[in-house]
Formats: sequence, C-alpha cells, structure tokens
Amino acid sequence: MSIRAFALSCFLIPFLAACSQEQQSSNLTETASEPVAEVETTPSIPEYSIDDFMNSTRYSGASFSPDNSKLLVSNNSTGIFNVYAIAADGSGAEQLTFSDSDAMLAISYFPEDERFLYTADQGGNELNHLYVRELDGSAIDLTPGENLKASFAGWSGDYESFYVQSNERDPRFFDVYEYQLAEGYPREMVFLNEEGFFPAQISPDGQSIALVELITANNNNLYLQNLVSGERTDLTPHEGDVSSSPSDFSPDSQWLYYTTDEGSEYQQLMRYQLATGDKEEVLSLDWDIYYGVFSREGDYFVAAANVDARTELMMFDAETMEQIDAPTIEGANVTSVRFSHGDDLLALYGSGSRFPSDLFVTSAVGGEEPLRLTNSLI
Repeated sequence: MSIRAFALSCFLIPFLAACSQEQQSSNLTETASEPVAEVETTPSIPEYSIDDFMNSTRYSGASFSPDNSKLLVSNNSTGIFNVYAIAADGSGAEQLTFSDSDAMLAISYFPEDERFLYTADQGGNELNHLYVRELDGSAIDLTPGENLKASFAGWSGDYESFYVQSNERDPRFFDVYEYQLAEGYPREMVFLNEEGFFPAQISPDGQSIALVELITANNNNLYLQNLVSGERTDLTPHEGDVSSSPSDFSPDSQWLYYTTDEGSEYQQLMRYQLATGDKEEVLSLDWDIYYGVFSREGDYFVAAANVDARTELMMFDAETMEQIDAPTIEGANVTSVRFSHGDDLLALYGSGSRFPSDLFVTSAVGGEEPLRLTNSLI
C-alpha cells in the first residue's frame, strides 16, 4: 500500500465506522461494550528546508595538543571560521579566536606547548597570511606584507622548525622559507623558485624537496631537488600524458613516495630511493590511489584509494608493511586521518548520508568505536 493510500485509509476507516453506527442504531446497545480497535498511523517525519541543511556547521583541521588532550579545529558556527580547541574526551570545546570579518583556519599546535599556527585572509581577499597565536593570546603575522599569499608547508623532521611557502618575492612563484621556533621566529629561504615549480614535501632531514612542474591538467613532471647542492632530478621522464603527485618521504628520508598513472589506467603508489634512483611499486589497485603517508612517529603507513566513489583507508605496520585493520565509522566515509603524539590516537573526519562531515577520535589499534566530537547538523 502506498503512503498516500495508507493515509487515506486512516481517515476513512473511522469515518465509515461512525456512519455504520448511525445506520445500525438497533445494535448500539450490543456493541457499546466492545472495545474500539485503534488505527495505527505512521509517525510524522520532520521536514527540513534546503536552507536548514546549508546552514550546517563546517569543520576543518585536526591537530593534537602536546599532551593529546585537545584537538585544534576550525568551524563557522559564528557565521565565519574561527579556531577552537575540542577536548579529545568529548567533554567540550573552547573558542580561541574571535574574528567577525576574517576567516581563521587552524593549522597546527606547536610540538611542545599550546601556541598554534593558523591562516587568515583579509576580509575575503584570499590573500592568506600565516599567524602564530602566542600563549598570552596575542597574534603575530609571520608573513607580513601587501599583496602576498602564504601557506604552511609542514614541520621539520625534528619538530624544531617549520616551513612556509610565500610569493612575497615574486607574485608568480612560491619560494620556501624555514622558520625557527626561537624568539621572533627567524627565517631563512631554503628554496628559491625561479622556474614556476609547485613546491611540495620537504624530507624529514631537510635535505630534499619534491617539486611538481605542471604542463597540462593531465600531464606533469615530478622532480626531486637537493636543497644543499641544488641538484635536480626528474623522477618521471615520459612521453604523452602522465600525471604524478608526491605523497610523503619515509621517516629516514631515504625514499620519496608518490602516486602516478604512468603505464596504468589508475593512479598507483610508487616509491623512489634517493641514494640509488631505484623505483618500486608499493601498492597497485584497480582504483585510483589518493596518497600514502606515514604517521607522526613513523609507526604506521596509511594509504587511501577511491574505491567505487568511496574513500577506502588501508593501514600498515610501517616496519613490516603488514596490513592491519584501519579504523572505520559506521555509516560514514572516512575522508582523512591525523595521528597524535606517540601515534596512539587517530583523529578522523567522516561523512555520510546522515551528516555532512564530523570529527571523530579513536585509538590507532584496538578496533574500538570512534568517539564523535562534533555535530555538524544544526
């Protein structure tokens, strides 16, 4: 029976019963004592407008505090993105920035204290600068200037410095600077970009940088440059259209992991040995592999693939490359992961048919149910 027919019957049944009682008045005395059957109705389902769904809160970022008790995130619950600290046990959140004009997006806590990096533009001009929020609540623009754009480019392997890309020297190209954690955050240019490359990952030992040369949307070259000698190596010489993307360096800086569709219909995961120039296939599927990255401490290796329009995570012991169970969120597609200090915890973003995108936390191993930290739907 259709919903419409069922609803109509719910109205007609009691109406016809009443008519029957009037027509059969002689039987009223006999039937008065009989119980009247209750007609079950379908519970009403709440209806929401498209505006209700569009007004859901958006979250981004997930950086663990040094003691792993909090996660640094951004959300737009005030109408514009600000930075918040969410307790890892789900007990609450604290707002840390209070902008009403410039979108502020969380980047990372500092390794040893609760200073943090965040990025913001000026009134929506998309010219982002990188800022540090000090322990006293004051903010320092690490990339001051007019008409420039800057972005965070990762921590050094020892977490005693960090890298920033900026086009302040030439608006066409992004150079890379290394910032120290000392007072005043002194910096040094480590990569001068005069040929229009797209700088990518820097090795943990600070000796090498991956570079992408974009030719067309489906064709590029992947290079590795020694930051000490300046020597540059083309890792993907080819003919025709080949798309490659750097993914991560191994913790010992001996290998560069990258994805490429060279010789395949799909993006596969490869690695290049810096010392010898040897290449090895790491993972090959009949689907595109998005990336392969190491955990914060290097204990785990995580790969993600687009399996039938759904992101599928694969987790491995980094030493043995033996596959282990990856975390899952019931009814959701896990879209990104972030490891805590010590690699004990995982922050996960998941989305599904019941919610747009929310943040969860779980142990790296053990298979426990992830704890949901945010609720994006209003």
